[in-house]
Amino acid sequence: MVILATGGYQSTPPAFLAPGRAHMCWDAEGRFAVARNYAIDQSGRGIFVQNAELHTHGFVAPDLDPYCNA
Repeated sequence: MVILATGGYQSTPPAFLAPGRAHMCWDAEGRFAVARNYAIDQSGRGIFVQNAELHTHGFVAPDLDPYCNA
């Protein structure tokens, strides 16, 4: 059996985050701009993410689907 995973992985922040979007840091591609301490808010001390930092923290972020898009 051969499995080819040639598509691009992309996640979308859930709609319930929209009211706080202005307080969060985003990169040029619309992803969370995750700090070393996993903070995504402008102060770096109030909003933290888990399993949404694969693009910044590498393979140590084990979950490839940080959002529930169901």
